[in-house]
Amino acid sequence: MKHILLLFLLTVSIEVLAPHTPVLCIVRAEPIYPYERLVEAITWVESGGYPYAYNPDGESVGAFQIRQCKLDDFNKLTNKNYQLVEMYQYKKAKEVFLYFAHKSLDFEYISRTWNGGPNGMQKEQTLKYWKLVKSKL
Repeated sequence: MKHILLLFLLTVSIEVLAPHTPVLCIVRAEPIYPYERLVEAITWVESGGYPYAYNPDGESVGAFQIRQCKLDDFNKLTNKNYQLVEMYQYKKAKEVFLYFAHKSLDFEYISRTWNGGPNGMQKEQTLKYWKLVKSKL
């Protein structure tokens, strides 16, 4: 009797399979780089895209023209110990830029604060900088 009941339950479970439901399957997701156009525009405005650029007036270096004070902020906030000479390495300089950029998706805000510091949005001279960046986007 137990075998008949077990056979009946197995048969019932086979009959109540879920109907075919279409499923969306993502085989390979492409990464999204929301700041890539801005990175290219900023490096063009700052250095013409040249990773070994140096500005003796502001002692800023690399494609992003990073100054020691910006790097000090980055190191303090991230517990890293990058040196200014390392900002000639595009990958590290981009990391520094993106650290500060990721706080907003507003390209104008990012550009003007990159150029004029935390109060860059209040500084009139950063408007000219933003226009240059915007023309390269």
